[in-house]
Amino acid sequence: MVYNGPSTGYPQLGKVCFNDTTHQVFHSSSRYMTVVFRSDYSGVSHGFKAFFTSSLTADQ
Repeated sequence: MVYNGPSTGYPQLGKVCFNDTTHQVFHSSSRYMTVVFRSDYSGVSHGFKAFFTSSLTADQ
């Protein structure tokens, strides 16, 4: 799960599953984004990879 803030108490931006091969892009409305990785232990794989970029908006 990906959350729009510094903890899981913030709205969800989306969910990425093992069999999802699309490259999803998530945008936070603040300077924080929380990613929670959960496993059901049903298999072994190579984990996950994430990239992030940061930029200032005009009002910052």
